[in-house]
Amino acid sequence: MTRNKIIAVSVGSLAVLAAVLFFTKAGMMNGKNVQDKNVVPKAGNGLITGKLMDRGQIVNTGALVMASVAPIPNPPPTIRASKPPVPTLFSASAGADGTSSIEVDPSAKPYHLRAFYPVMDNAGNTVTYSKAASGMMVDRPGVEVEQDFSWP
Repeated sequence: MTRNKIIAVSVGSLAVLAAVLFFTKAGMMNGKNVQDKNVVPKAGNGLITGKLMDRGQIVNTGALVMASVAPIPNPPPTIRASKPPVPTLFSASAGADGTSSIEVDPSAKPYHLRAFYPVMDNAGNTVTYSKAASGMMVDRPGVEVEQDFSWP
């Protein structure tokens, strides 16, 4: 199990957003990240799962998947602690096995997803690929739907 903490750092006029992972005892064993493959949503929630692939290979280097009942822009919106996003954004990181699981609230509206997949180009620059999907219905507790993403 991991806990993600978002830290905003201001460097002159440049604001840098860094996600820092804090591993709990259950999440780090013998220097290896441990994942719970049996994600069960809390009572009253649903689940959106999926696989992430790049040129037929699993994405095992990390990707961010976001879900909302409103379309998600690229780049993702800035999230401020003083003003939470409306409607709510749900997110999860893809694991080393190339899968993601997002626990969401049931909604009468379909969910929109957007996946962000950062890679290094030949010059060593980070390039973030993004894909969107929509129409996932999680309209009652216990519903599980799947949405895969594939690049290029």
